[in-house]
Amino acid sequence: MGDKDNECLHTITQNDHCIKCGEHVFETESRPCIDCKSYQMFACGWPHCNKKLMTLTRTMRVYYAIKEGTCFEVKEAEIL
Repeated sequence: MGDKDNECLHTITQNDHCIKCGEHVFETESRPCIDCKSYQMFACGWPHCNKKLMTLTRTMRVYYAIKEGTCFEVKEAEIL
């Protein structure tokens, strides 16, 4: 029996913290999806995330597991 047997899986959370162990396990990205490299506007006018394959809102922010990290990638500067 090693440490893996005692490792918490964080299956029940409240306010971004695990109920069982108290660890902070989730975070909300501070930057909106519109500023991400994966953000794309369809011709019909719907914003879309190419990485998560989902429809977005202009003010949407990613909610992610801290252990896995955010999916946000900074856009490269547009050349005029």
